[in-house]
Amino acid sequence: MAKAVAERFPARTLAGLDKDRAVRGRIKIVIEHSLADDDDPQRFEVRRFSSLAQVEKWLKSREIDGLPGRHSRDFLNCARGVCRINMDGGINHNNLYLKRITYGVSNGCPYLKTIYILDGD
Repeated sequence: MAKAVAERFPARTLAGLDKDRAVRGRIKIVIEHSLADDDDPQRFEVRRFSSLAQVEKWLKSREIDGLPGRHSRDFLNCARGVCRINMDGGINHNNLYLKRITYGVSNGCPYLKTIYILDGD
């Protein structure tokens, strides 16, 4: 499931995953603002949605002429309910980077819990 999110995030087609029942309950989106200080209470923006279609709609509502761009890099590893994505290398202004995905398993089927995004501000 995490791989499908990583493929669809830059293509702006997360809504298409709803038919696969990837979400159980509400999904949490955590956006980390790269320019905020470590102790800034607004460094992390947290939203909760009941579907990936709602996530996609919210992300698109923040866009201005296709910006910010969206990127997903290669996976480092997936273990114990967390998939980490390689964040080596620089980040660009006006870009969102998929950083980490947490998931659970119910009756042998994985489902999304949280999607972490780094905002290049």
